[in-house]
Amino acid sequence: MGWGILGGEDVEFRSGETTIQAHLGRPAAPGRYPAVIMLHGINGPSPGTRRAAERLGDEGYVGLLINWQSREKDPPDSELMQYIADAAAFLRRQEYVDGDRIAVAGYCRGGGLVYLALEHHPWLRAGIAFHGFPFYRELDAKKPQHPYDLAERIQAPVLILHGAADDRAPAEDVYRMAQRLEALGKTFMLKMYSGTGHAFTTPDAGAYNPVAASDAWEEAIKFLHRAFYG
Repeated sequence: MGWGILGGEDVEFRSGETTIQAHLGRPAAPGRYPAVIMLHGINGPSPGTRRAAERLGDEGYVGLLINWQSREKDPPDSELMQYIADAAAFLRRQEYVDGDRIAVAGYCRGGGLVYLALEHHPWLRAGIAFHGFPFYRELDAKKPQHPYDLAERIQAPVLILHGAADDRAPAEDVYRMAQRLEALGKTFMLKMYSGTGHAFTTPDAGAYNPVAASDAWEEAIKFLHRAFYG
C-alpha cells in the first residue's frame, strides 16, 4: 500500500511485575489504525521479525512485536496469554491505534501461541500462524494443554501458512488441526508450501525461502484486510 513508516521504535509495557520489551512499526500518516500483536519464535526477537513489525506500518497497520522472553526463555502459557492481553492494553492507549481492531500473528513457537491467544482472547479479530505448532512435544505444568485441544474456543478467522517439508512442526499435525477446525465450523484458511521447511518466512532462519516468504506475506496482508475491512 505504501503508507510509509515512521521507522522502528523500541517500546515497553508492564505485565504484572514484568517489563516487556517490544518493537513497534506504524504508518507515517496520522490516523487510527488496526494493530497486530506479533510473537517471535523460541530463539527470540530477530532482525527479521523486527522488520516484519515495521513492514506492517507500510501496509497500513500498527505492528507490535513483543519480546515474550523478557523475563525468561519459556514462560508458562498462562503468563504468555497475560502478556498478549497487556500488549493489547498498551496498544489501546495509543492515539494512533483503533483499539477495536486488534489481531495476532506469530512465528514457530509464536505461531502456536496464536492458536492459544485466539482461544483465550475472544476480542482478537484474527490470527495468523506462520509455521506454528498446534501440538507440543509433551505437556507439563507450563504447557498444560495443546492448542489443538482448545480449538472449540476459537471465534476469529485463522490463516495458517506452513511448509510441507517442515520437520519440526510436521504437516500432518497442521492438517489434523485444520480438520478439527473444519469439524467445529471455524473460519480458517490453510496454505501449504511444497518443498519448504520450518521457519521459511524468517530471513534469519536456515530454511528461509524468499519466494514462499513473499507469497506468505501477501497472503497475510490480504487476510488482515478482509478481517479488518470486510
